[in-house]
Order: sequence, then structure tokens, then C-alpha cells
Amino acid sequence: MHTALLDNCDDIFNYEEMVFLTKNLEKKFEMMREFYSSTFINFIRHMTQEREEDRSDFVGLSDHLDQILKMNKDDVFYFLFPYFVIFLYF
Repeated sequence: MHTALLDNCDDIFNYEEMVFLTKNLEKKFEMMREFYSSTFINFIRHMTQEREEDRSDFVGLSDHLDQILKMNKDDVFYFLFPYFVIFLYF
């Protein structure tokens, strides 16, 4: 999030209590909406779940990323296929 916003993110986590500061975190997500897709924001949101047991480990994040990449490939194919057919037809 720090890199995505080029902004200090020390205010999104309380290191003494080991919890996310949800109001500040939501503000950062709002800032990200100006520059990034909802897919990217949801991936970051997935990594910053409030409850630690809800956050994925590395394998879970990798699986989640694979699903996103597969979904996007399907979307691109679905979007471009009609144009490809029209191109071949003419």
C-alpha cells in the first residue's frame, strides 16, 4: 500500500496492540480507488483483513493471485473474441 500510494502508511496499524486501524485503512483504500482497479484494491484488502486468521499465508495469496490472473485472461478472451470473429468473417 505504501508503494502503491507513495504515502506513509504508519497510521494504518497499531503495533502495540497488533491491530489494523480500520478507519485509516479505509481512507487509504479510498485514495487507491483514484489510481487502481478494484481487482488490485481487493487483493490488497485481502491481505489486510482485520482478523489475522482471515489473512492468507503466502500459498493462499499465490492461489488468490492465480485466480485473479485466470479471471482476467478469461475476461480478455471474452471481450476480444467477438472482434476476432468479425475480423475473420470480413
